[in-house]
Amino acid sequence: MAKAEPHIRIATRVVGNGVFRELSSDAIKVWCVLEWHAGRKRVCWPSWLTLQEETGLSLRKLSRALKELKVRRFVATTNQGKQGGGHYNIYSLIEGVRTK
Repeated sequence: MAKAEPHIRIATRVVGNGVFRELSSDAIKVWCVLEWHAGRKRVCWPSWLTLQEETGLSLRKLSRALKELKVRRFVATTNQGKQGGGHYNIYSLIEGVRTK
């Protein structure tokens, strides 16, 4: 039997409340990758390099997308300092809110 591919579940309340329509396509890419890493725990800590590789975004676009997700309250970040010679953040996934 073939192994099932990983997938994410997008809550109806997130898509149905119109918040998703307000996000850029880059922000949606980043949110989906974070959602996949977080799973049921709703918390994850992928490196920027990992996020860059998995979304195909440049560092500048990744930075803008993460800022957008924070402003729209899809993601909260906590800087945890250094690990293995690099800085890393903990991303907590939260429900987005409409800004209009």
